[in-house]
Amino acid sequence: MDTGRLVERAQLLGETRQRLASARSAAAVAELELRVARARAEQRIIDSVGGEKGMGPNEEARKRLLIIKLDDDAEYSVKLTDRLEADRVVRDLEADMLNLADELTVADLLLRDAAIQTQRAIAFPPMAVRLEPPGGAYLADGGEWKPVRK
Repeated sequence: MDTGRLVERAQLLGETRQRLASARSAAAVAELELRVARARAEQRIIDSVGGEKGMGPNEEARKRLLIIKLDDDAEYSVKLTDRLEADRVVRDLEADMLNLADELTVADLLLRDAAIQTQRAIAFPPMAVRLEPPGGAYLADGGEWKPVRK
């Protein structure tokens, strides 16, 4: 990865972090709005059946009725959808941020490896070694090995 692309990806990571912080704030607001919408919806349901006693003979029956009726409440459904969408945006941005961080880590490791290889090449230059085949041959001008006569 060239330096320009590396800088671009690092900037994108920073921008993604900022967007993630904003998305988390929006998700927190959506959660609060959902709680308020649920409380309002529950109160409307209780009022519509003539009070808590009209909701059922016991706590379990009341909870069951609330679950059923909450599904029909338009305001609650909208706020629930908003909350689920806010959570999805947060998860997507977290995944994007992790992917960008991984990409930068790989690029960093590749750059470090290249620097190490360069330092090795400077510190330990290749040595010229002349290998001759058995029998005392030498390399002639034509590039072929010729036997040496003794």
